[in-house]
Amino acid sequence: MILKYISSRGREFSFMSSGLKVKESNFHSSGWTPEGREIEYGLRVSRFKREPVTYQAQLVLMGTQEENFTLLDAFHDARVFDIRNRRPGKVYWNSYYAECYITSIDPQPDEFRQKVNIEVYCPYPFWIKEEVVKFYDSASYMDSGFLDYEFDYNHDYKGRTAGEGRITNDTSVPCKIKIMIYGPATNPRISIAGQHYSVFCTLVEGETLTIDQVNGTVIRETGELGNRKKINEFNNRSKEESIFTPVPIGQSVVNWSGKFYFEITMYKERDEAKWKE
Repeated sequence: MILKYISSRGREFSFMSSGLKVKESNFHSSGWTPEGREIEYGLRVSRFKREPVTYQAQLVLMGTQEENFTLLDAFHDARVFDIRNRRPGKVYWNSYYAECYITSIDPQPDEFRQKVNIEVYCPYPFWIKEEVVKFYDSASYMDSGFLDYEFDYNHDYKGRTAGEGRITNDTSVPCKIKIMIYGPATNPRISIAGQHYSVFCTLVEGETLTIDQVNGTVIRETGELGNRKKINEFNNRSKEESIFTPVPIGQSVVNWSGKFYFEITMYKERDEAKWKE
């Protein structure tokens, strides 16, 4: 099992390690608030609202006093940086994460060990699992049948037919996505469940175009590794259909020209992280 906090600067604190363990937590508590019009007996519900959530956890430090103090100092620096710069970290439950700030810490030393109570504030009260689906271009089916891109990511490959593939949103709500297109490509256009996602630009080999529905951005990156330049292509997106439309529930057919390679990252949301995966 994985239970950990990663700060916005990438500092990781495992809550299941030999030196730091979680004793109690309520990371699976969740709830919705009904809204509507009061009637004679009760409420005529018009919608449900989900407020930001604060989780509580008690951690136990298992190291020597010096090791515990070093860990507490590092933990302070990481979480306070997030707060002061308004850059959330992430709390992970296995493959799910929620963006968060650790807003409170209350050390409770006793005779045997150091205990720490923390509060984890999640302004966006949902847990997210990222799933990456890769779609090949036509050239990838020659000879070896696999890709070796300079900017490739270590995920399972899917979408085995150039020009046509499928993705599945197995959650209960439409799913936001990120599309990363690899050059060369000219005016790339992708159809998902009949919805078109297109940008009028040209990518040469080595360039990427990212349509990010979470942040509402369209960015082209160019240049060598370590010296990449970001170019805003937001105004060159197609205006006929919104490229920020989430993917519907269920299985969706994906179509494109087959002349370029791209990846779709699906941000699958749940009220609470899955107990079993």
